[in-house]
Amino acid sequence: MQIRPYQPEDDPLLMQLERQCPRGFPNPFVHFRRRFIARAELYKESLTLVALDQGQIVGVSSIVLKDTFIGGIPVKVAYTFDSRVAPTHRRRGIGHTLVNEKLKWAVQRGAVGAYSLIIATNQASLGMVAKSGYKKVRLILYLEYTPYPILETPLYNAEFTDSPADHDLVDATFYPRDLYVPYVVDRVRDYDYQRWSIRDEQDNYAALSVYNQSHVFMQISADDPYPKTEAEINRLGRNLQIFDEVGMHNGKLMHALFQWLRDDAIVSNVNRLTWLVDRNDPVPHFILADASEQKDYWLLFKSFHDGWEPNWSERVYLDPRDL
Repeated sequence: MQIRPYQPEDDPLLMQLERQCPRGFPNPFVHFRRRFIARAELYKESLTLVALDQGQIVGVSSIVLKDTFIGGIPVKVAYTFDSRVAPTHRRRGIGHTLVNEKLKWAVQRGAVGAYSLIIATNQASLGMVAKSGYKKVRLILYLEYTPYPILETPLYNAEFTDSPADHDLVDATFYPRDLYVPYVVDRVRDYDYQRWSIRDEQDNYAALSVYNQSHVFMQISADDPYPKTEAEINRLGRNLQIFDEVGMHNGKLMHALFQWLRDDAIVSNVNRLTWLVDRNDPVPHFILADASEQKDYWLLFKSFHDGWEPNWSERVYLDPRDL
């Protein structure tokens, strides 16, 4: 077996491997993307490794590095994802070897640990990472919403811009949270980024950002074939990922803003909107009630230093590039 870094010509075989590795139950899904490396390229520092057996790609795994905070302490951590092993080559240590190699890379670059997000129904993967020293930190909700028209005239009008407005408010909201990375907008700006905001007569304020995640990857049913032409890709629609929300304590105002966004999605070829929510967070009722689909993911963490475990804060920042 050979382990080497990703090469652009690997894409067709990596997408075949993706098709062989659906996740989730009872509705298995896979990731469709034009280029397998597109997810890793959302981050400044990344490594994607592939495993070959007799010249054929049989495994892949990716890792990225982030400068962030845990428990108020500045740290460099790794996020691991896109681990796949062909069914015909499992239980041979390929996945374990790929993971060890990418974690060595992270340690050499100063990371104190690594985290991963695994769907709660994937018991095989959860068991595998537990054996590797990962521990469950908290549950994350992956929520999906369908576009929906505004049926009643809202009290307030929403505004949107393609520039990162109110960044100071975003920092103030999320800076105390574990795993916060303030440069996300810079990485997704070229993917139809927009900042939506709304304000009432009492000067209460709510805002959120979105980017078109379907430019990078899309979750599609494991039973659906990959689209082959641009027309077929366009028919999948756009997937808008919501992030950097401020003003969640103004529940009615945030709901009004969200209604504007869903209404605009109807005429913008949007297939769905997605939102990551920490189960520890108090959120307005509509965020859960309006969701058309919900998936639970475990956030798991592995320390690279014997005897050291992070002192997790009450809340965590959910990077919109991760899921």
